[in-house]
Amino acid sequence: MLSSIMLVLVGLLTLFFGRRIFWLFVGVAGFVFGLNVAQVGLAIPSQTAQLLAGIFVGLIFAGLALALQRPMAMVAAFIAMGSVGLSLGAQIGASSVMQIALFLALGLLGVLLVAALFDWALIIVSALNGAAAVGSGMLGIYPLSSLIAAAVVVLLLILGIAYQARDIGVQVAGVGRR
Repeated sequence: MLSSIMLVLVGLLTLFFGRRIFWLFVGVAGFVFGLNVAQVGLAIPSQTAQLLAGIFVGLIFAGLALALQRPMAMVAAFIAMGSVGLSLGAQIGASSVMQIALFLALGLLGVLLVAALFDWALIIVSALNGAAAVGSGMLGIYPLSSLIAAAVVVLLLILGIAYQARDIGVQVAGVGRR
């Protein structure tokens, strides 16, 4: 429950402020990665230990982002988009091999987006990662149907992209600078 609440909170920050507070987006990607490794990879039973592992990895990623902006943006995009691939694979009941393929394919797409379109990639990837984290955290707090959870994630994604696009002077669906 505690890790689910943290996922919602950090997901909301990433969803709406991922580009503006770049190091936070990278730190959140590290947090989610560390949390997932502790939960799934290492099968640590204690939620407190899982949370501490996520915080530790997130702090390392955030610190590195301050010094190595572009490379860490690519690492964060790979992890963030890959995590979305894993989540998507789990939602549709894909096999483990297919989930790994989705992780790698979407992770690579995230890296390519950052390499080609830095600002837009940060907006899209951070909003997508934030929306997915909020959706995942919500499922841990309250059991929702897959359809409702997916609808919430899509709605949050649209809101996050529109909100962050204001920072680069773009108007999206009536939301933006005037």
